[in-house]
Amino acid sequence: MHKNWVLLICLATFLLTQWGEAQETNRVDAQNKISLELTKQAQALEAQSKFAESAQAWQKVITHLTGLHGADSWQVVNAILSQKVVVQEAKFTPAQVTQVEQLKTLQARALTQATAGDLPGSLQSLEQSREIVLTLFGQEFHLLAQIDTRLAGMKELQGDLEGAWNTYQNALAIAQKSFGSVHPDTELIHYKLGLLLHRAGQNDRAMNHLSQAVDTSRTVYGSEDPNYADRLTAMGIVLQATAQYQRALELMLTAEKIQAKQLGENCDRRGLTLKDIGVTYLSMREAGQAQKFLGKAASIFENERGELDPFTLKTRSQLATAYAMSGDLVAAEKLLDQVLEGNRVTHGPKSVITAKSEFQLGLLRAKRGDYASAKMLLKQALQTQTQVLGRSDRSTQRTAAAYVQLLEKTQQFTEAKQLRQDYTTPRTARAPSSGK
Repeated sequence: MHKNWVLLICLATFLLTQWGEAQETNRVDAQNKISLELTKQAQALEAQSKFAESAQAWQKVITHLTGLHGADSWQVVNAILSQKVVVQEAKFTPAQVTQVEQLKTLQARALTQATAGDLPGSLQSLEQSREIVLTLFGQEFHLLAQIDTRLAGMKELQGDLEGAWNTYQNALAIAQKSFGSVHPDTELIHYKLGLLLHRAGQNDRAMNHLSQAVDTSRTVYGSEDPNYADRLTAMGIVLQATAQYQRALELMLTAEKIQAKQLGENCDRRGLTLKDIGVTYLSMREAGQAQKFLGKAASIFENERGELDPFTLKTRSQLATAYAMSGDLVAAEKLLDQVLEGNRVTHGPKSVITAKSEFQLGLLRAKRGDYASAKMLLKQALQTQTQVLGRSDRSTQRTAAAYVQLLEKTQQFTEAKQLRQDYTTPRTARAPSSGK
């Protein structure tokens, strides 16, 4: 009887707690709804050029958000900045009002162009937007941080890493001054800078920015938010690149659980994290775990992106590597065969991505003793890489070395000797360093 009473008390406490949490959630949702309605009212008055009334409406938003989040919150910062814009707009001449409308048009156009894949056009629209903002509001206006963040992203997509770096740095300086350090916009720039530096191979500097992004996103979004999960995954990728595998797995597994809970088991973002976890296990040479996570990622990509999507094909290629690592060469060969055919369709027969698949499948078939097929695949891969990348490229050199070994193994020594001579990179003479 005593145990039953204890269970009833525990159950009642649990239900009361759940009811209390539900009530609190409802209260917060209601308050957020009020914030949204007040914000819409302020924006509508601004759109009607009723700037004095809009400024008063923004003051109501500020008061409400202060009570809800605190005077130092990023939500209040945003509302204060919006009020300042309205006050400044009230002083504009008709010509300046026309420029404001042009700014809105350019911003919308930049987004449309980026979505359509017109990166140069989007970059131009953003640069025109920036010039208008500078003219109307000056160099320290907060909107410049947002525009520069988008500009940097466009430059990065076009391969201008140095230009992207400089633009992100400018955006960060403005954001820290306008928004403060604990703000979604500031956090986003740290995140983007971390990804850029990792891409450039500067992982120590990347970790500095990603650490700030993780800490800030946890404060801004909360520890159960998908944005926070994305930052954890990014930090995990950098840790994986620097062989800090256990810490990388810890972060990425946490991120994957958040994504599964908040976005669903089959969401694309979870697939990306599962893929990174699988790659980390590959680096650790734990084939079984790599198969498990890469298999899940490949399944998600096949359903969400399609079988011929580049991410699907790349993940299946990595899965094949895991099969080969575990000794299941038959499964690995079957998968690589499918990947090669997919890459020929998606990227074309003369693509370096297709050549990489030919190289991988050629190595595997050589290992299984199918020398004729292996020779054909390696020869085709080498021809493509030589034509597209050049003879001195690392990938070309690796394929040439594998092809030479295969020719020697099949006693085709004359051809092997000629190939080695053709692909031997001449050494550049260097002056000896002066000892001290």
